[in-house]
Amino acid sequence: PLLLLLASFLPAAFGQEPRIEFVSQIGGECNALAVSGNVAFIGEGPNLLALDVTDASSPTLLSRTPLPEIVRDIEADGDIVYVAAGVKGVHVIDMSNPTAPSEIASYDPSGAAVALATCE
Repeated sequence: PLLLLLASFLPAAFGQEPRIEFVSQIGGECNALAVSGNVAFIGEGPNLLALDVTDASSPTLLSRTPLPEIVRDIEADGDIVYVAAGVKGVHVIDMSNPTAPSEIASYDPSGAAVALATCE
C-alpha cells in the first residue's frame, strides 16, 4: 500500500531523533509515484490513480485508469503522464482533467518498459 508519511527532520538538527508520523494509506501494492502540482499519480497494480493531495492527511481519489499491465514507473510532465507498463509498453495519458484522463498514445517496445525519464 502507498503510505503517506510526514517526516520532520528539524529536531535532528538539535540532537533529537527525527519523527515520522503516519498520515494515511491508499489501496494496494505501489510500484511508482509521480507528483505534478497538487496531484499525485500512483501506480497501484495495473491502475494509474490520480489523487488530489492538497491536504496530504486526506488525499482524494480523482480517477483510476486501468492499464493492461502492472505500472512499473511514472513520469509526469505538466498535464501529460507517461506510464511504463512492462511488456505492454509505454502509455501516454492526458491529465489536463484528472477526473477524466484519456490515453493519447502508446508505444510497444520489443522488450519491456520498466523505467522512464523525461528531459527538459
